[in-house]
Amino acid sequence: MGGVGALLDTAKLALFTFQRAIDVTSHNVANVSTPGFSRQSLVIGTQNPEPVREGMLGRGVMPEAILRHADKFLNERLNQKHSDLSNLETQRANLERIETMLNETGEYGLAQDLTEFFNSWQDVANYPDGSPERRALLARAQQLANRFNTLIDDLDLVTKDVNQYIGAALTKVNELTAEIAELNQLILETENGGRPANDFRDRRTLLLQQLSDEISITYFETASSQVTVFTGVGKLLVESNRNWTLSMDGDRVYYDPEKDIAFPNQGLIDRNDLTGGRVKGWMEIRFDTLVDAAGQHTAVYDFKNYINQLARALIWEVNDQHSQGAGLAAFSTLTGTAIVSDPTVALKGATSGVDFFDKLVEGQTLTLYVYDAGGTPTEHTLTFTAGMTGNQLVSAINDLGAGVTASFTATGRLSLTANTGSTFAFAEDNTKLLAALGLNTFFTWDTTQPNQVGVYGSSMAVNNTVLNDSRYVAAGRVNTDDGTFDPGDNRNALDLADIKDKNVLGGPPANMTLAAYLNTMVSDLGVRVDRAQTAEGFVDQMVKELEDLRDTTSAVSLDEEMVNIIKYQKAYQMSAVLVTTADEMLQTVLNIKP
Repeated sequence: MGGVGALLDTAKLALFTFQRAIDVTSHNVANVSTPGFSRQSLVIGTQNPEPVREGMLGRGVMPEAILRHADKFLNERLNQKHSDLSNLETQRANLERIETMLNETGEYGLAQDLTEFFNSWQDVANYPDGSPERRALLARAQQLANRFNTLIDDLDLVTKDVNQYIGAALTKVNELTAEIAELNQLILETENGGRPANDFRDRRTLLLQQLSDEISITYFETASSQVTVFTGVGKLLVESNRNWTLSMDGDRVYYDPEKDIAFPNQGLIDRNDLTGGRVKGWMEIRFDTLVDAAGQHTAVYDFKNYINQLARALIWEVNDQHSQGAGLAAFSTLTGTAIVSDPTVALKGATSGVDFFDKLVEGQTLTLYVYDAGGTPTEHTLTFTAGMTGNQLVSAINDLGAGVTASFTATGRLSLTANTGSTFAFAEDNTKLLAALGLNTFFTWDTTQPNQVGVYGSSMAVNNTVLNDSRYVAAGRVNTDDGTFDPGDNRNALDLADIKDKNVLGGPPANMTLAAYLNTMVSDLGVRVDRAQTAEGFVDQMVKELEDLRDTTSAVSLDEEMVNIIKYQKAYQMSAVLVTTADEMLQTVLNIKP
């Protein structure tokens, strides 16, 4: 065809093409800081040429497509590493929080409280009948018990906070999957119309990254350009324009479509089912009795258990030694702090409900001294026979004829009451009955939840018997030759002070002192924090490298876009010149006179 008309047509298409190129470049510049945006470019092609006498005549230029610069395989890899990083960041932050709670580097820590507690026993040993020393001991003991209580409360608060975080994360997961499903439909409708859905795809890629930050996922793109998303355990989250939700019931995460009231564990998702994401990190921290494939518990579980075992050992060792001694006064009545839930079964058995049933020694004896109104003692020996039940123990005490009546309270605690005008004291308890049943002991604990993780630390307290009357602090011992006890006797206080140097934990056999066990706990926490920081740093570096690699393909360079703007602007100007030239040519033709 050729001619002025062809020139105008070529100029028109060129103007349109370079205007579109400037539009695409402007879109890039406007979104230079938009999260998840991928650089776009206009693909420009030539028009089909037409045959003329001289050959094939080009018809100019035309826009073919708007190309999105993104590497989906790189994005998938980056999302996986984002999931790993979120998991490690969450674990590290919460481990550092626990480290702050258990800070033993400062002046006020559990180690210092333990030291001051045992030093107070030494002070009592120096002045066994001194009231100020006894009151100072009780104050230090309360401070120590409060420290244990606070540590467990703080760890419980971590679990409470983490459960709230998980609940919020699941809400976000459900919102993200719903929007991804909506974008699937938009992309399908847009691209079925022959137009690339670049911005919709960018938004979906960003949402997939945000989703992987919260929970580990796998996904793939179908032939119809829709993504199908699964959790780390293969639970379907998104398919086409539908999404499935996750929910939290109590402290458990469930995949809703499989949840069934009749089968409470159906659809359960625990930390072993996840490989990354914040939810995985939080699950690794909070209290959970479940173990992972390697047999490891969560961080809060482990450190509650550390504190629990330390408190349990301290309670037992102090109570056992304290029960062997005598204070400045004998008892007229005394009720144990421990519970015997079933007095019809053997006390040295788990079903009796006695927390320290395993410490009881059958076949041994307990010596009881009873003092009449004039203070004259009589000695009575009780033998703890094999298989003795709680009821049999009560009968055995009453059968001694010592003038001390034994019975169980309504709550299952052993109560001893001397006849009017009489009192009693204990000596040489080789059976460990006194310590196990909480008679003549120093510390108490919640005996309604035996051996539950954290119960000893959370409920540890000073026995009200000694707290309300410091005379009952058993600094001395009953003399077994005549049944008397001396206010100046410090033998039991010295033995109590020496507990700090006794191996009472680890093993068996026990190979660690209380302080050494505490140091082991602090060291373990330090190792975990260091390991989490190192792992986070390594993955963070990988994420940065992958992001740099992605940016080389997808990021907007303002310098490059400036060059493109100038290039397209000049091309647009030259296209306008073509229009002017064609107009002048046409005017020349029209002005030719016949």
